[in-house]
Amino acid sequence: MQNKDGENRLLKKVEDDHELVGSLDQIREAMKRIWVGDRIVHDFTDHGEKHCERVANYASHLVDVKIGEPLSSEEAYLLLAGVYLHDIGMQCDLTKFPEIKDYAIRLGAEFDEAKFTAKTASSYSKEEQNAIRKNHNYLTAAWIEYAKQEGKSLLSNSIQTVPVNLLEDLIDVCMYHAKLPIDQCPKEFKFNPQNQKQLVALVLRFADELDISSDRVYIDTVKNFSFDEGDSIYWYLHNMTSINFIDTRILMTIMLNPKDVDEFGSIVEKFVINEFKDKNELVLYLLRNYGINLAYDINCGIRENRFSNRLPQDIVDMLKKKISSEKQDSSLQKIVESKSKSPFDKYKLDTKSFEKIMLEKIYPDYISERVYLVHSIESASSETPQDKGRFFVKVWLEAYGNDVDDCVRVIYRLYDDFPTRVFASEEREEGFPILLNVWGEFTIVAIVERRSNPPLFLTRYLDLPGRPAG
Repeated sequence: MQNKDGENRLLKKVEDDHELVGSLDQIREAMKRIWVGDRIVHDFTDHGEKHCERVANYASHLVDVKIGEPLSSEEAYLLLAGVYLHDIGMQCDLTKFPEIKDYAIRLGAEFDEAKFTAKTASSYSKEEQNAIRKNHNYLTAAWIEYAKQEGKSLLSNSIQTVPVNLLEDLIDVCMYHAKLPIDQCPKEFKFNPQNQKQLVALVLRFADELDISSDRVYIDTVKNFSFDEGDSIYWYLHNMTSINFIDTRILMTIMLNPKDVDEFGSIVEKFVINEFKDKNELVLYLLRNYGINLAYDINCGIRENRFSNRLPQDIVDMLKKKISSEKQDSSLQKIVESKSKSPFDKYKLDTKSFEKIMLEKIYPDYISERVYLVHSIESASSETPQDKGRFFVKVWLEAYGNDVDDCVRVIYRLYDDFPTRVFASEEREEGFPILLNVWGEFTIVAIVERRSNPPLFLTRYLDLPGRPAG
């Protein structure tokens, strides 16, 4: 590897355990040998040694900004082993080792109609390549298990060096690095509950996701793998995408020719940057539970570069179709945003229209699932006799990512019985809190004023212990 700064920083966390260091050396060498030969999945993004280098760098940064306990040597070992091995399923020769397919199916892989009859590693059909790509996380896990059980293939000698108490954890981390619901990954190592397996899987998964900016995906690749149009745009524009860290903020930008910005800037931002954010929303949320508090920089977006090439016609055609589709849905958007007293009667929406509104999240500007109210409750009865049956309630605002940075003030509307029914808070660092002394349940309504977006309307029902009448 040419740039091993991140890898070396992770290795330092293992260096006192010579057995683990030796095992990593052998796993890394096996990874290199696996990727040296003909590629089974052709014309796809780099998943070999250079990719591992970049993933290690991103993973190291995530670990460096972690608050609290540092990684243990076993956690760091598992992370690096996962970095080296997570994508080897892309290079799994199922014609030569059909047993690995059986292992993968037992783990959950689905290969549909792919027969795997290729004579050589470089002659798999498009359908077979696509099946391998879609199931590569299962194939990686299956290959590790096969190498341990059967003692065959390029991977076998290195896998014999993995401590037996960590082998199942390594399989899980590789399997959960893609596609599977990451919140279902076991939280602890199987034989050492003090080590956090889900944390390792989260770091690997997000570090892998962050490596989208280095190797170009040609339009032939898009055609080869029959991506849907959203994925096609997402993959092709990787070579124009830049990801940088500013402390704990992620700055993601896409460079486009000014002429393309004018015509396609907003739709490109939606199908690349917003898609990336949505895809990794749960990952970032769970990382915060482990002290890795990341957020997207407010300057994420499209940047003009007059030296950038114009978008190729294939991508232009896809983007135009996307824009046309967006316009077709605009009638539903207008219905939702209508201020008519009975918009649904006026436009005579049927059940399918309602389902489409909810499925595609065609919400008006004043509704957001990314910004929300939460509350906590503490009994006030222990303070004074007159406080019996009363509760201290704190209400505040939270948001995914850095959406809270756009909020400048929250105005709360309380129940009519309160002497003062409207309160405002501008304490962003504290979540724009309000403190109440209440005796009954009610719904609090809030308006969130935002710097660069329309205001939001939020509600929160304040339910109390024992469910007293409100």
